[in-house]
Amino acid sequence: MTGAQECMTGKQEYMTGAHEYMTDKQEYMTGKQEYMTGAQEYMTGKQEWMTGKQEYMNGAQEYITGAQEYMTGKQEYLTGKQEYMTGKHEYMTDKQEYMTGKQEYMTGAQEYMTGQQECMTGKQEYMTGAQEYMTGKQEYMTCKQEYMTGKQEYMTDTPAYVK
Repeated sequence: MTGAQECMTGKQEYMTGAHEYMTDKQEYMTGKQEYMTGAQEYMTGKQEWMTGKQEYMNGAQEYITGAQEYMTGKQEYLTGKQEYMTGKHEYMTDKQEYMTGKQEYMTGAQEYMTGQQECMTGKQEYMTGAQEYMTGKQEYMTCKQEYMTGKQEYMTDTPAYVK
């Protein structure tokens, strides 16, 4: 092999090596970029995992709180149901008392109307009696006057020895 041939072979090897170096450098840069992307994705994933863990813890707390509120609500419902039943019973009792009272009122109103009618009849009888009394009194006064006049005439007309 001649020097020129060796030079050409060396140059070819250099060119091949340079190409491989550039290819390797490109692969290194690509790998580095993929590493950086992976690291970023890892950090993002870790952050999402931490957020998810926190949301899970919050959700568990909300579940416990919700279960407690459910139990409280159930107790309030049962208490309310009992109060409703008591109120319904009181309502029915009050309704019965109202109906009894209404009946008593109607009876009382009827008795009042009858009493008022009797009062009007009694008042009319009183007015008639008062009128008769006044007429009788007038007749009495007339009779008394006639008696007094007759007595006076008797005293005047009758001699003293007869008296």
